[in-house]
Amino acid sequence: MKRILFFNEEKVITAGLLLLFFLLPLVFQPFLSDPFALPKATVLRIITLFIFAIWLMKVLREGKIKWQSTRLNLCILVFLGIYGLSTLFSVSPRLSLWGMHGFYFEGFLSFLSYGLIYFITVNYVTDSTKILKTILIATVIVSVYALVQATGITFFVWRGTPPYPRVWSTFGNPNFLGPYLIMVIPIYLIFLMNAETVRKKFLYSLFTLLSLLALIFTYSRAAWLGMVVGLIVFVLMANKKHLKTNLCFLIGILFSSIILASIYPRLYLRHKERATAMKPILERAVSTVDLKEPGITARLSAWETTIKMALKRPILGFGPDTVGMSFRRFMSKDYEALAGRFRTAGYAHNEFLQYAVTVGIVGLTAYLFLLFTFFGLLLNVARQGKSPLTPTLSPQGRGESNPLTPTLSHQGRGESNPLTPTLSPQGRGIEGEGKYKNLLASGLCASCVALLINNQFSFSTLVPATLLWFFFGLATSLSARVKKEFHFSIPVPFRYVISGLVVAVAGLFCFYSLRFLVASRFDRLAQDYQSDGNWQQAIVMQEKSVQLNPFQGLYHMQLGKIYQEMIGKAKTAEEKEKFFAKSRDEYQHEIAAYPHHALAYNGLGVTYIYANEFLNKETLPEAAGCFEKAIEFDPYFIEAYSNLAAVTYQEGEVKKAIELYEKSIELRPAVALSYYNLGNLYAQEGDYSEAISYWQKTLRVDPNFKEAEERLLHVWQEMEK
Repeated sequence: MKRILFFNEEKVITAGLLLLFFLLPLVFQPFLSDPFALPKATVLRIITLFIFAIWLMKVLREGKIKWQSTRLNLCILVFLGIYGLSTLFSVSPRLSLWGMHGFYFEGFLSFLSYGLIYFITVNYVTDSTKILKTILIATVIVSVYALVQATGITFFVWRGTPPYPRVWSTFGNPNFLGPYLIMVIPIYLIFLMNAETVRKKFLYSLFTLLSLLALIFTYSRAAWLGMVVGLIVFVLMANKKHLKTNLCFLIGILFSSIILASIYPRLYLRHKERATAMKPILERAVSTVDLKEPGITARLSAWETTIKMALKRPILGFGPDTVGMSFRRFMSKDYEALAGRFRTAGYAHNEFLQYAVTVGIVGLTAYLFLLFTFFGLLLNVARQGKSPLTPTLSPQGRGESNPLTPTLSHQGRGESNPLTPTLSPQGRGIEGEGKYKNLLASGLCASCVALLINNQFSFSTLVPATLLWFFFGLATSLSARVKKEFHFSIPVPFRYVISGLVVAVAGLFCFYSLRFLVASRFDRLAQDYQSDGNWQQAIVMQEKSVQLNPFQGLYHMQLGKIYQEMIGKAKTAEEKEKFFAKSRDEYQHEIAAYPHHALAYNGLGVTYIYANEFLNKETLPEAAGCFEKAIEFDPYFIEAYSNLAAVTYQEGEVKKAIELYEKSIELRPAVALSYYNLGNLYAQEGDYSEAISYWQKTLRVDPNFKEAEERLLHVWQEMEK
């Protein structure tokens, strides 16, 4: 008896991919504490898991697994295996599994999603045109919103809104938007050059122009450089005949983007600003080769640090997405001066160094071999698309009449015959199919080269990384020749059991993914209540965020800080004791998850100081130990030096306290607080001349430091008496 199917799995899988690539660049939620990366990561995880579940049920129903045999499959599996091992032996397995807050694209779960997208694309995407067009439609929306933002209009404001006039659209950061646009622009060119009518060519030209303008207004130098190199690659790989045919459109897009980039700002700038409308763009472009520019010098310093890190753990690295956690331990002295106080590099701003640090030389080697294989496949396809193919068909895909050739239907399909050329879905025949393959291979190669260049000076994010692995799959589909099948037999009851388990696991994972979104909302509310001074509500909201997402270390840190503040604000000893215990537990929870967390050690040390101050506990030795640990894992953590100096002074070691304050000044001469604290110490010791000297230095560093000004005024008044 024939089984009745309630749905076609392959159509559902295709629909899932269409939904994924439409929503991924567009989705964001400004009312979360993580408004961009977390919603995108949630969409990626849920839809990918849904597609995987459908695929697995299809496999169980049919009793066979189909796959395309290609060299890239092995490269992908080896790289993902090494990535998993590095996660297992990471300095923070929890962080490596989920990915860093605000990014997530390097977490192992994200790479599992990328791998699933690759294998689904290879084996089940028979027509990439629909998916690519979906990506283009989403990009048009992204680009239009970016151009609206270029005028200073934005519909949503959140903490950390990028500075005007740089645009960020639905990505939250100009440097995140840029890599996405440079990957999609070559895809526009594929459809532009493959279009059969002038109307369609004008339409794709317009879409390309919108994205180019949006890219210009990101002011992202790495993306600009990547785009230039990517377009050069496209021109070199594409068939010269097709380039000449579309030369007018390509030149028109280029000149129009330059002209409109100059004219567009004049539409909304004040009259005095219009004359210099192009100046910021030109200055930004010129600064790309200025090795003294702060952004470039900071990157060079970051590269120096990441090389030290890579040499420290050369085999499997520190673990995926752990650069930000470990960076300050190896940071060079000048990095903060170049990048800004309290700044740390979450990523190496060089993809190869990033992989060397996070997954070691083994992982980097596997990734390089993967890239080598991928680009080799595309080059072979592009060359095949350039070669002359016979028989030559007319543009409609119908050759000269031949008694051996069957009559074609209206769609251009006839009965199978070895003498009949295979027609593409559009009915263009061998020549049309060869042209499209050449253009697709050239466009994919240009997109990925552009991203690769960008990533040597910046880093990728979730959406470009997902596109990259989708393009890996398309390259395999273009080049694969052998399809293999593995047949198996499972009793029907076991099929239902396995299918039920898959559905249950998928549902549970989706449930938790949505919980993480709600947790981010509560975290945002906790921050708002803190700003308003409503500490009780802040506690309630932050506790809910931790309850809903116990894997997010940042929530534990923030909750520990709130409890810490409440030690001093609580009215009774019992309440103070309760908040002390809770604050200590939150910081210790974070330290247990990541033993090298300098900020967690510093926060725990401050909690012990509060316990000594408000509860008369003998906790100063524990506080000193925490600050020493913080300094060990972050040698330039001047707040830890100041805190340790304060504890040391309370324990009666005046000389050591002075040395610690002087060390903090030596490390960061531009930080006024260190001078102020040292001045206070000398004042407490009765050495007012030294105290006055350091308070004056405080005001020279920061003329608005009111406390130092008040101290000086008070001392001078006392001396006059």
